[in-house]
Amino acid sequence: MAPRLPTGVDPRGIEAAMLYFPNAPSILAPGSTSLFIERLSSAPWNRGGRPNPPKLRGTGRALIEFAVLESRSRGHAGRLTLQSVPDPRTLQFYLNLGFTDTQERDGDLSNLELSPESGRKHI
Repeated sequence: MAPRLPTGVDPRGIEAAMLYFPNAPSILAPGSTSLFIERLSSAPWNRGGRPNPPKLRGTGRALIEFAVLESRSRGHAGRLTLQSVPDPRTLQFYLNLGFTDTQERDGDLSNLELSPESGRKHI
């Protein structure tokens, strides 16, 4: 069942959302820490590759930029980790942003990491 929104709230007003954990181990740099993105999603009407052009472009990228800044503020130097679903477009989105596929799998999910060097490109 979908969560109930307060009366008068337009659910289309939510353009993107992200859930993260502020202190997670790095996969590629043992002994280092990262900000782990548990979930990142753009609203369906903001995603590329659909029949209609996106209402807003760049919502996913904007959340990654925020996550890099949050990671830096928490002492992780901009390092991010996440797991990508097995969708070629989704995986390519993260790779285009500079994430590295660690080649570790959790079931069908790919573990990805953004290094501090790649993170600096987003701030």
